[in-house]
Amino acid sequence: MEVFKADGAWEEYLRTWQKKGSVQAALNDYRASYQVDLPRYREKQKNDIKVEVPVMLLWGDTGNLAGQPVVDIWKQKASSIVMAEEVENCGHYVPEEQPDITFKYIQAFTEDLFST
Repeated sequence: MEVFKADGAWEEYLRTWQKKGSVQAALNDYRASYQVDLPRYREKQKNDIKVEVPVMLLWGDTGNLAGQPVVDIWKQKASSIVMAEEVENCGHYVPEEQPDITFKYIQAFTEDLFST
């Protein structure tokens, strides 16, 4: 929690969540994930349809994917894993907890994809 408070992220979360309609909007996003995205995902999985765009995976070494075979799981779902990194000293919220490292990885990923 302290990492969110140190740079002002916590206050920004509070500010945005206190706006009228923001909680309902967030809940609607989760509902859509379950009612729209999940059925589509299951249909693609049933038909062995993979993500066809280049994929970058980032997860935290103390988050919910710590110790999991993340790359092996995603190899079943995506045809082109370009970058996969477990970020040290990081939980579930990689961009918020390690913004500089996240930026470095995104920059390297995009430079690799779009270099001429």
